[in-house]
Amino acid sequence: MPNQAPAEQQLAKRNTSVFLNLPYDNSYQDLLLAYIAGVAVFRLTPRAALEDAASTRRLERINTLIQGCAYSIHDLSLMKLQVDPKRPRFNMPFELGFAVAQDVSSANHHRWFIFVKDLNSFKSSLSDLDGTDVQIHNGSPAGVFHKLMNVFSSPDIHVSVGQMQNTYNVLQKWLPKILEDNGATSVFETSVFQQMSAIARSWTSVFSAGDSLKKHLGGETIRRLNHRK
Repeated sequence: MPNQAPAEQQLAKRNTSVFLNLPYDNSYQDLLLAYIAGVAVFRLTPRAALEDAASTRRLERINTLIQGCAYSIHDLSLMKLQVDPKRPRFNMPFELGFAVAQDVSSANHHRWFIFVKDLNSFKSSLSDLDGTDVQIHNGSPAGVFHKLMNVFSSPDIHVSVGQMQNTYNVLQKWLPKILEDNGATSVFETSVFQQMSAIARSWTSVFSAGDSLKKHLGGETIRRLNHRK
């Protein structure tokens, strides 16, 4: 098979990329890992503004990233007043605006999804989006997995919440060492996010290899292998 042209490579990369727009808050660490794990299980690549913190101005980086992704997930759970200083957090809805603009004004279709912890706070904050399907995850990794199944599942994609949970468990196991190796204190740092994403994508390749093996050997052979002592 001939090598893909640069334009084809760029399109292929875009079609498998998901921009993650969520709070960079330590209380949100487990949910970030859940998003990374869940997206990777769908053979998609998680992207975020923090993945390349030194390249360009933040707004330019976000706009370029969203343009380079076919999908985006916007978790608007923390659009509440901070305790100190007492002011709202507008970063997440602002980045959602970039995605909506990309969807309505560009020839390259962009699908955006809204995730929230609960529906009431979202409705009172962004009434302009009434009628938009909102994925309510209840603030738990399991809830995130369930809602990712809602938005990315198709007859051609065979994944499970169990695979997402397994990948998430691997990320949780590796996180302390990754933090130590990078001298970091949070998953919301460029090097940590990059390595967590790489581990998730590598781990999901195990599922792909397993599926290919099953198709090649057949169910009966696999059962015999599993029961060998």
